[in-house]
Amino acid sequence: MSILDLPDEMLLCILNKSNNINALYSLVDVNERFDRLALDSIYIRGLDFTGNDKSQEFHQFLDRFWTSGDSILVRLVNKQITHFNLKTEFRTTELFDRYEPTLFALILSFAKCLTDFTFVQCLRDASPNSLLTLFSTSATSYYHEFVPLFRRMSNLAELTLFLFVKGINSTHIDGIHLNDEILVRMPRLNKFTFSITTRVCNRRSNIFLPSNDDIQHSFIERKYQQIGPYADDNTMKIRARCHIYSLPYQFHMFHKVTNSFQGGMFNKVRSVIVTDDICPFEHEFFQIISQSFPFLQTLSIQNDEPQESKKQFDYIHYIFSSCCSQS
Repeated sequence: MSILDLPDEMLLCILNKSNNINALYSLVDVNERFDRLALDSIYIRGLDFTGNDKSQEFHQFLDRFWTSGDSILVRLVNKQITHFNLKTEFRTTELFDRYEPTLFALILSFAKCLTDFTFVQCLRDASPNSLLTLFSTSATSYYHEFVPLFRRMSNLAELTLFLFVKGINSTHIDGIHLNDEILVRMPRLNKFTFSITTRVCNRRSNIFLPSNDDIQHSFIERKYQQIGPYADDNTMKIRARCHIYSLPYQFHMFHKVTNSFQGGMFNKVRSVIVTDDICPFEHEFFQIISQSFPFLQTLSIQNDEPQESKKQFDYIHYIFSSCCSQS
């Protein structure tokens, strides 16, 4: 009798007693039945690469299971992985440059079920945790998922954050929070590049939401001069959005822009998403958009609310490759 002759129940029992990383590596792509068992959501809920010998194993795992946007690893992280624990050691900067730029894009952009994320990164020919980039285009539970991670990374020299943060009965992330909760714990940090959008939904009226001026001052008081904030002035204070970013702006995307946006010059931005989920669009807003993003390629409009000012206006001219509207 061979392993192929064993019933599903016995195979699952064997899998439950084995390392799921090894099981994936050994059974996936053998046949359709083994794929179904090895990738079963009951069996595969977490991926653990924190053992002393797991770093090379992780690199081999990536090479095999992460080859496209619809890869096995992407599907696992997107649909069923709740725990992802990783300790990875890059022997050279070449290996580091190969994996690091897309590693967090995978974990944080696709992970919809993630509840426990541990990441320890070390480059042999550099100081531990010398560089960290977090890039997520989906809303994150920032306070539970990221702040504990940042507090453990005291050796960071460079930090890049592109995050969308959701909050219930909470306030916006500002300079005070970034300094007191994160940056003060990173004494070696010499470069901090960020774009952080906070969207809060508050049912308690006693929660203070800072204004544009409040947020600007929260950075100036801590000697962070080159920043651009804008915050929704929502008199109901139930829903509001705030966007803080370092200048000059270093990202290609500028998403979830509301009527509160004050403008600026964003030469690197190629994709803009505007939304009126807080307050309706007005003509002046689109004038600001057209002037602020001279190299725009894609404009997406999420339109739910009717325009309040119904006057006749001149046309606004855009030059870009695509535009889509959701209403």
